[in-house]
Amino acid sequence: GLASLDERTLAQERIVTPTAGPVTLDRLPRLPSLRAVRQFSSRNKKGLNGDGKSHLYDDAHGDAVIFDAAGPGCVRSIWGTHFAEAAMLKFYFDGESEPRYRIREIDFFEGKHPDFPPPLVSYERRGHYDLGMAGNCFVPIPFAKSLKITIENESRFFHVIYELYPS
Repeated sequence: GLASLDERTLAQERIVTPTAGPVTLDRLPRLPSLRAVRQFSSRNKKGLNGDGKSHLYDDAHGDAVIFDAAGPGCVRSIWGTHFAEAAMLKFYFDGESEPRYRIREIDFFEGKHPDFPPPLVSYERRGHYDLGMAGNCFVPIPFAKSLKITIENESRFFHVIYELYPS
């Protein structure tokens, strides 16, 4: 299963509650010091529209790498749309040579794996274009040393938000 964040990291989390009145900058939540928030997403590397199939690189297996970061850290959000039926997500933790998870992309977002349950994952019709369904995952995915996420078969549109912590 997924490793849990250590107690020190969890203790640094702040609970944000709604407040009455206008929100001012001094009332916004703040990240604990030394924590960085970053993202990877599909994008047209020439600066044009049309970012589908625009992953980071192909790995040694020929899979599309959509996330690759050295840790410690934690993926906080994964979004994707326009999935190929045969597309498989693979998660390689901490330099593993074999994926710890190998899940059909649609099954991942539909919550068919016990480590990625609804309502923290969803697969719903979204948007105004002919892209149809979109998936969201808000299951925290912590990693101690590194995490690489790949898509076997066809990679299209994706967005991954993650945090990095001090070693």
